[in-house]
Amino acid sequence: SVATASVASLVLGGVMISVVLAARPLRINPDNVAIPIAAALGDLTTLGLLAIISAGLFDLAESRWVSLGVVLALFVMLPAWTYVSYKTENTRGVLSYGWLPIISAMLISSFAGNILDYAVRRYHSMAAFQPLMNGVGGNLAAVQASRLSTLMHQERHSSQAEHSSLQASTPISGSALSLVADNAEANERGSWLLVALVVPGHLIFMTLISLLKNGSVKLSALFVLFYSVAAILQVAVLLLATRRIVRFLWRRGMDPDSTAIPYVTALGDVLGTAFLAAVFALMTLLGVGTEL
Repeated sequence: SVATASVASLVLGGVMISVVLAARPLRINPDNVAIPIAAALGDLTTLGLLAIISAGLFDLAESRWVSLGVVLALFVMLPAWTYVSYKTENTRGVLSYGWLPIISAMLISSFAGNILDYAVRRYHSMAAFQPLMNGVGGNLAAVQASRLSTLMHQERHSSQAEHSSLQASTPISGSALSLVADNAEANERGSWLLVALVVPGHLIFMTLISLLKNGSVKLSALFVLFYSVAAILQVAVLLLATRRIVRFLWRRGMDPDSTAIPYVTALGDVLGTAFLAAVFALMTLLGVGTEL
């Protein structure tokens, strides 16, 4: 698993860089495409690499010693990569404040796991829709977080260009929040656009789920209605929380690009799982079967 995590991080990092570089000449905003692509390829790449690496190590006669050697080699290279990251200005800050968001997101997501573990025992069909609910909401909120972070970085760089007396090492301040305030109308339109994508996106993938299950998953009109309301509420709450999280992290001198998205996606997991469980509970309360 350690080797898989390392290789997957390298592969996905390369994919992200390629997407950003390709989006620029095509005049596509990377904030709108990079995160969904990374999310879509993340699980697929990790599971694929895990299967390949595990099968390769399992086939070796001395797989235990080979596995130990791989882990030791990765630990030996760790100081070198840490030094390289520290010497690179764009990644230096991540070494100091990049760990807390990841660990915190794991703890927050564990609550979603507890909710899912309890709910799926009562509502077996819920497991088919939980990845969809959490994935769509988390991705849309992550796109918004990336867009807000980009606006703040643009404001800081433009302010430094206008005031030559400011040094390039000027710490992140709250001045960039003025740009978000000035562009409140544009941000609001962007938020409404993301909310408008919720229902069509969910309907498409709900139909795919039904088809992949060979028609065993029946989508009643009442379930689709409750599910759509829950999905809209999830995204609306996430977008409001995203704005506050990004501003809070920016004021604390942290780069939201590196810190906000783990919090946002973890919160999306908790809200999505809780709202989905509420949908199934409401259908049960109304006497409607939950075995869709």
